[in-house]
Amino acid sequence: MPLEVIQERAQRYGFAFETTFYPINEEIKGNINCFYCALRRRTALIKMAFRTGHNKITLGHHLDDLVETLLMNMFHHGNISTMAPRVEFFDGQLSLVRPLATVLEDETRAYAASQQFVDPACRCPGKMAFVRRDTKAFIAELERHVPDVKRNLYRVLSR
Repeated sequence: MPLEVIQERAQRYGFAFETTFYPINEEIKGNINCFYCALRRRTALIKMAFRTGHNKITLGHHLDDLVETLLMNMFHHGNISTMAPRVEFFDGQLSLVRPLATVLEDETRAYAASQQFVDPACRCPGKMAFVRRDTKAFIAELERHVPDVKRNLYRVLSR
């Protein structure tokens, strides 16, 4: 979505709007890795939050993202973990929240379309984007046999 559109909507609803650009691509120099790139983005967001006096960062990860990450971590790293819906940093001075953690991707797409939002599809040029794509296809195949597989996998983590 163009920055001007985001800025106009933020203004319409009375939200402060500021952009910052962080040279992630220059830092990773072609060695694209999901974990490192996410860490760099999070670091930039945390620095901006402290600089602007905010204590909460809200990210748009949805249920599909969490389930895909769970399976990718299991298959590629041998651990059972995913992104948490809420994480506290610096002894609770800063919170990172994912309010869409229990919302399916299809539901977020339907809402985005109803609001004329641009599809925020992943545009990562790294090889892990293909791993996520393949994991997404694997989950879609599982869903043909177990319709609630995403919610069931998420529930496993909630126990």
